[in-house]
Amino acid sequence: MASQPIAVEPDVAGEILIIPVYDIEIGERLRPIDENWAAALGQVMVREGQQTPIEVCVLPGKSGWRLVAGAHRVRGAQLAEIAYIEARVVSASLAHRRMREISENLWRKNLDPMDRAAFVAEAHQLLRTRAGLEPHASAQSIAANARWKKDLDAAAVDASATIADAYGLDAQLGESIGLSERTIRNDLLIYRRISPALIEKLRGHPVASNATQLRALAKRDAREQRDIVDLLIQGHAKSVGEAVSTLLQKPKPRPEDKRLSAFVGTFGRMGLAEKKGALATLKGMLPAGYKLLSSASDTFRRPVKGATTIYAGGLVCLTATGFAVPGSVSTTLKADGRAQSTVVNPGADGALFVDVRPGVYRYANSASGDLITAADVGNDCYVVDDATVAKTSGGSTRSIAGKIVDVDAQGVWVRIGIR
Repeated sequence: MASQPIAVEPDVAGEILIIPVYDIEIGERLRPIDENWAAALGQVMVREGQQTPIEVCVLPGKSGWRLVAGAHRVRGAQLAEIAYIEARVVSASLAHRRMREISENLWRKNLDPMDRAAFVAEAHQLLRTRAGLEPHASAQSIAANARWKKDLDAAAVDASATIADAYGLDAQLGESIGLSERTIRNDLLIYRRISPALIEKLRGHPVASNATQLRALAKRDAREQRDIVDLLIQGHAKSVGEAVSTLLQKPKPRPEDKRLSAFVGTFGRMGLAEKKGALATLKGMLPAGYKLLSSASDTFRRPVKGATTIYAGGLVCLTATGFAVPGSVSTTLKADGRAQSTVVNPGADGALFVDVRPGVYRYANSASGDLITAADVGNDCYVVDDATVAKTSGGSTRSIAGKIVDVDAQGVWVRIGIR
């Protein structure tokens, strides 16, 4: 007959205390608190009670409690006006507190790529310190190193091994939960190559939740990254690739651009007699009164207004003092032509220059009472912004953009330039 098991009293793993919510200092966190998520969590706690205790400690020489893990639960309790919260007391060691915050968040599904990258990098550094190893070089020094790709590969190998050893992960399990050498390298790429200031600027933007876009951003140099983020935040680009194209003055080719490129390529391969014949044919195909400006002397170098960005292809105007600005609603501007490049002038008036070419260009049409039709060909149109023109002056609030040459489904062809 089998013997009966001996009853053993269970060990107490740690006491759970009930403490006042407003006696808890949240402190600086690796992951910023999402106020909406905290508010929702607070309402869940009101209806269903607190499911998991937070973790707190007592710092030497200080009163009250310092939060270790559970920032969203604490903030949710504050927002829901919950007076007391369940908490477990843990070590006050800085390394322990940091590691507890990392461990609680690192295993969450759907973690923001930027936050996940920070947790992985911090975990790697803390685990090396715990093992008595020297921390790796700082993110700044690695980012500045010309051999950063090789350094990053080495760091990824070390981080993968360190984290796998600390958490008892084999290669297959690490791959299944997103902590393989490949994914860790991607996390370190984001963390080490994008500055904290740019990370904060991107929060809330769709790119911030797209790891592929963040990795593309991380591969650009620091100056390009700043310009790319500015274009994203201002709404002038929807993706990192689109922003890079804008900065490199290589916008996505339109069908008409492709046709023009094919025509120019064919024309360039013609002999002199063929070119003369082609030009004679083209002359008869051009709209009445159309004048093609093509010589280098038709491009003008204009000083850019301070704190101003002009985008390639945009309608450029001159202010009353002669500085180039993008087209906008104003009565004091003179339409000058189309910008040949993107210029960002963060400094004083005239610190940078933009090349502007007059000519006939197509811009977006307005709507309703300002819609331009074929009946308006030959009339003046008016500046709405650097990509749009209108039929009227908007009650004497707009400047003249130029003469309407043609109207099609894609927009309005306008002859622009100071003659």
